[in-house]
Amino acid sequence: MIVGLVLLSALALVAWGTESGIGLSPDSLSYLAAARRPGHATDFPPLYPMVLAALQTVGFSSTTAPLVLNLVLWGATVCLVGLVVRHSTRSSAMAAGAMGLTALAPPLLAVHVMAWSEPLFVSLGLLAAWSLTAYRETAASAALTTAALACGLAVATRWAGAAWVVTGLVVVLQRPCPTRGSNVARFLTLSCGPMAAWMLFNAWGGRNPTHRVWHWHPVTVSNVAAGLSTVQSWLLPPGTPSLLLWMALLALVVWGRRTKRQPWEVMTLFLGAYMAVLVAARSVFDAGIFFNDRMLCPLWPAMVVTAAAAVAPLIRRRPYRWVCLTLLLGVLEASVSLPRLQACHQNPAGYSGDVWRDSRVVELIRRLPAEAMVYTNDPNPFKAWTRRSVEWLPGRYDAEAGVMDADFATSVQQMEAQFTAHDGGWFVFLTPSMSVAPAEPSERELKNLLHWRLVLRQPEGAVYAVPPNP
Repeated sequence: MIVGLVLLSALALVAWGTESGIGLSPDSLSYLAAARRPGHATDFPPLYPMVLAALQTVGFSSTTAPLVLNLVLWGATVCLVGLVVRHSTRSSAMAAGAMGLTALAPPLLAVHVMAWSEPLFVSLGLLAAWSLTAYRETAASAALTTAALACGLAVATRWAGAAWVVTGLVVVLQRPCPTRGSNVARFLTLSCGPMAAWMLFNAWGGRNPTHRVWHWHPVTVSNVAAGLSTVQSWLLPPGTPSLLLWMALLALVVWGRRTKRQPWEVMTLFLGAYMAVLVAARSVFDAGIFFNDRMLCPLWPAMVVTAAAAVAPLIRRRPYRWVCLTLLLGVLEASVSLPRLQACHQNPAGYSGDVWRDSRVVELIRRLPAEAMVYTNDPNPFKAWTRRSVEWLPGRYDAEAGVMDADFATSVQQMEAQFTAHDGGWFVFLTPSMSVAPAEPSERELKNLLHWRLVLRQPEGAVYAVPPNP
């Protein structure tokens, strides 16, 4: 009964947080656009848009499909955490407590109120952990197949799923078995084959197989500090000395190494592999990777399983200790999660918010003729609410490569030439604080450079007409 109440409460929290709608970010809009064109090459792993497309074929709208999917995946994630902890500790009370802590987890709730691929990735990762644990204990063929497929689907959801492939490969190599060689081959085929085929499909279409280009921009001290601050914010109120949290986590790691439980070992491997993949991706592929709630949320289930396995020997004969610890951590989590959920309940995050739904700027652009040329520093609100073609303003900085764009002046000249060819046009400069995407160069710089005429100014941005006036 307690487990059922925890699960229902978890589902109620996400349903309440998304009552006004699912949150939309630039990535969300890309996923929804890909879901409208299933089977086409994408700049990201294809599984999440494919699942959204499948839901839309059975009657769900483009914005309802991710909401329904998130609710299903949220229930699966909470249940899988309970199953893994129950297997690790042999305690139903600890499993229920771990489920409760997961249900209130700030990073997991944050991604489950958005149309992002992380909820699917986290659920698949927990399925992989459960199956890999079963394989380590029994060497069962079914467990190996399930684990390989779960790891492969995780990669097909996010490139960071490579961490689960590495984790699974280590587990298979460590498990003594007469057929270890063939097991390794089967695991690699099932876990890497689907994405290898997708990359070949992209390459066959003349695209970069991964939409990634090598650039060297190593992780900095400030990046690491930001990541530590993110993890700290999940449990500690602002201003709390972070040393307390990290001393507690270190103590759990040291003590947990004595438990010899299989889920602990699998999750330990994943924690290391996932952080290594993030650091490598940030260093050589994408300087725009930030160690925030979204990037680090897969660590939470691993931390819960690790903590439960570590403290289990301490509380086995004194279960009230676990109850007290769970209540304390739950209160700390709720102090962070509930205000965030309330904000989402009142006004969806990102481009789903009222500021864009009721925007006069968006309405003006919506009423323009289809052939009108429009440039902006952030096309995403217009993609969300007008479904029309809007061009990116040339930028000075390449966020993915982490370098300045030397062709900025040339790009501006090309933009002016397009306006001339289209007999004028429109330019929209969205206020940086209102727009999810970064805005540059500044509005003042563009006005001085191009001398456009102001047509409308609102808190969310300004609209300029490009001569000759329409």
